[in-house]
Amino acid sequence: MAKKRKKKLPMWKRIGLPTPLKPWVNGKQTCPYRIYRVWRCVKTRSNPPRSFKRSANYKYYAHVTLCAAWRKFPPFYFWAMSHGYRDDRTIDRIDWRKGYSPKNCRWATYSQQASNCHRDTPEYRAAMRRNALKSVAARKAKRGS
Repeated sequence: MAKKRKKKLPMWKRIGLPTPLKPWVNGKQTCPYRIYRVWRCVKTRSNPPRSFKRSANYKYYAHVTLCAAWRKFPPFYFWAMSHGYRDDRTIDRIDWRKGYSPKNCRWATYSQQASNCHRDTPEYRAAMRRNALKSVAARKAKRGS
């Protein structure tokens, strides 16, 4: 006699969210909650598919890791709710050189996130000045010859 398999509950029921009005889109079960989509994007950046590895943006995320606790959605969800998640905020790594973890992430406004990037470091600004000086010197050399 075959055992009946227990039907797995949708993610939003397992963690206590209300059932959305349209959980099915184009025949696929989807989660309309933004927090879930944010978590999926974080997972994709830290473990990208092969097609993403061939894209131009891969160089920005090649070093990004995801902590073991956040590989499942419920721990990420409970961290987000206890650390100020709102729909008008984005997840931001405090130190962009490190990966996604509770100690290195926060919910930031778009302007806060824009100011926290590799272009805002002294090393980057020094490299840009060096490149600018090199290009000026190259233009002067071209004119002189």
